[in-house]
Amino acid sequence: MSELRDLPLAGLRTLLAVARCESIGKAATILGVTPGAVSHQMRTLEDRLGISLLKRNGPRVALTVAALRVIPALERGFAGLLDAHVALLATDPHAPFRISVDTSFASVWLMPRLPEIRRLLAGREVSIVPLDHALGDRVVVEADLAITYRSFPRGHDLLATRTLMTDQMVALTDTETAANLPSSRSAEAVASLPLIEVDPAMGDALYPQWPDWFGAAGSNMPEHTVQTRVGLSHMALQAASEGLGVALVPQSVAEGAAATLGLTEIGQDAEGLSITRRLVWQREALQVRSTEAVVSALLASVPNGPGSFA
Repeated sequence: MSELRDLPLAGLRTLLAVARCESIGKAATILGVTPGAVSHQMRTLEDRLGISLLKRNGPRVALTVAALRVIPALERGFAGLLDAHVALLATDPHAPFRISVDTSFASVWLMPRLPEIRRLLAGREVSIVPLDHALGDRVVVEADLAITYRSFPRGHDLLATRTLMTDQMVALTDTETAANLPSSRSAEAVASLPLIEVDPAMGDALYPQWPDWFGAAGSNMPEHTVQTRVGLSHMALQAASEGLGVALVPQSVAEGAAATLGLTEIGQDAEGLSITRRLVWQREALQVRSTEAVVSALLASVPNGPGSFA
């Protein structure tokens, strides 16, 4: 029988990340290590167990039958470890207040609100951590508060949820380029320009992308139009300001930066494409009153009230 000391926890955690991402590179991003470190962990685990766990096909990987059989058990096991870890952290009233949020939204929308949050928390340290959608519902137990655009099951007993805003996805290009378009409002105008794509593995995962935009506009995405790829939405805005094409970003991320960078919205044919941002927290956390105070402040800071964005 295996003892606790025999468990290769680092390797098993890496296996679970690779299983969720089906990619060495994306698993490395989630784990905060290099792709080489992920490959090394997987080879070490395979050597230790004496079985193959991955079938490699270029940049994508697939699990072997043996690996697939243990993923449900790994999911349950690491979920329990996360719960235990958070429970231990929650016993310290002076521990940092952790807000889990996607990177671009944090840098543009949340950061200006941090002084008020710190005041509500009586100077308690605030920690901003990346929103890890690969963890599914468990993302909220790793932080005191999650700002997420995921959907959660209705009636989830452990979670409290409030809608923060509906965030429109907008297409932006530099003002000079927009002025030279025959019709800047159409999907055809967007299709005529190079597209700037945000890599979802870098932190803005699950934002709608160009195929979603063209679908909402009632047209098909042209082939070979993506010419620039960047890591985050605010980087896409900078690329658009340099005349590299059209950026697709949430309005909350573009707000303020668009005018500063000389950007203009085009292609309003896809006005129905939006995401709903939600505040999600644990109902019975030890510091739930502090969390509820932060939630109330964030809701009050949305210009047109919860559920909208202007």
